[in-house]
Amino acid sequence: ESPGIHFGQNREEELLPVARVVAMIGISRSNLYDRISAGEFPKPIPVGRRSLWVLSEVQGWIRAQILKHRSNGHQTGTDEQQKEKAA
Repeated sequence: ESPGIHFGQNREEELLPVARVVAMIGISRSNLYDRISAGEFPKPIPVGRRSLWVLSEVQGWIRAQILKHRSNGHQTGTDEQQKEKAA
């Protein structure tokens, strides 16, 4: 179970282990660390001997990726799905 940190006003923040982060964003662990080194993904917080990510920061990165790709004219779905919509 991931530790929760209470920030007041009934808002609780969750800290995520690396396995959960890579599962959420669909990339490998090494790719995750490459993105962190390049400044393209939020840095983890050291907690003891573990590194944990702030859930809201990971969710914010996911939202930013969605907006970036949709605002650049990228379409969702496969080519086949897009052809069916156009027909």
